[in-house]
Amino acid sequence: ELSAPLMVPDDWSDECQMKDCDTKFTMINRRHHCRYCGKLICKSCGKYKLASRVNKDRVVKPVCKQCFYQYNAQYPANANAKEEEEHEQVDSE
Repeated sequence: ELSAPLMVPDDWSDECQMKDCDTKFTMINRRHHCRYCGKLICKSCGKYKLASRVNKDRVVKPVCKQCFYQYNAQYPANANAKEEEEHEQVDSE
């Protein structure tokens, strides 16, 4: 459960992958990846955030609304939590 989600490649879809959304991706309306499931989502479908599965004191975003409703009881975002960096550097030592 602690593994990172498999991110859907950017070129797999030209529109948001949420069932009730048909937003098309453009240069202005950019695509994002849900940090819990890896689906391609638009900005309005990715406005949610959850606590990191690894460090509950950190917040991950964007999170799609499906993952938010599924995991919010288990991983609620703490209001004082620090946002997790998108690409945290890991020391190679």
